Amino acid sequence: MKRILTIFGIWLLPNAAQAGCASFLENPDDAPAYQICYGDACDLTTLDYACPNVTDYRAQYAIGWSVRCTITAGQDVGVRRYFWQDRPIDPAKYDFITITEVD
Repeated sequence: MKRILTIFGIWLLPNAAQAGCASFLENPDDAPAYQICYGDACDLTTLDYACPNVTDYRAQYAIGWSVRCTITAGQDVGVRRYFWQDRPIDPAKYDFITITEVD
């Protein structure tokens, strides 16, 4: 089953306040697979690392995409930022980006 990775779902992970980083850089064969689409252009990739906690979430994917999200106490919605090879993507283009975990 495919699941769309949403920023809100990440904050619901159990023990997110104490969670450490999950890194697959040393064992890429164990990394979960993802499909990342920018408009109609889609690529299959794997997760390099993910670091969730109560104030932010960071994830890097093998093909160069990354996502960073921050949340401030008392706010229901976080601020997300997408990057391609460490270059920020214009926020006006965020609606064209989807990240879906591949089973």
